[in-house]
Amino acid sequence: MQPIQALLSPLKPATGSVQDLVLQFGIDESRVSKKPQGAVKAYGANTHRGIFRNYNEDRVSIITNFGQDRNLLFAAVYDGHGGDVCADYLKDNLHVHLSGQLSQTKNMEEALSKSIYVAEYNVLRNSELRSEFSGSCALMAVVSGTAYCECR
Repeated sequence: MQPIQALLSPLKPATGSVQDLVLQFGIDESRVSKKPQGAVKAYGANTHRGIFRNYNEDRVSIITNFGQDRNLLFAAVYDGHGGDVCADYLKDNLHVHLSGQLSQTKNMEEALSKSIYVAEYNVLRNSELRSEFSGSCALMAVVSGTAYCECR
């Protein structure tokens, strides 16, 4: 198993209104949740397909009330390559793998690493997923109270 980059950092609450955040990041207000989740005041997602293709291989997951204590926020962006099969699998399953790992350990870095390993193993052994020449990069963040862990 290859090591992942995981960073544990204090999270400073955002300042300003949700409207300020919408303007700052250029996200359509209809794609922004205004329900706070711990130190996160609001969150949103926006993707587009660009100018050369008529499809988009990127996927986004935002899961609130995550984890056994239901006090975590899980957010991830999956940048699909060569098709959307791998990014779709990660969007639908990586947070499930992480939840399972967090039930066995409280070490977030270990849980993230093992979750990624399980996802990769499942993609490689599943013939339907393997038949596609598809891959994905991922950027994930797990937020708890005033701290977060990100994984790239």
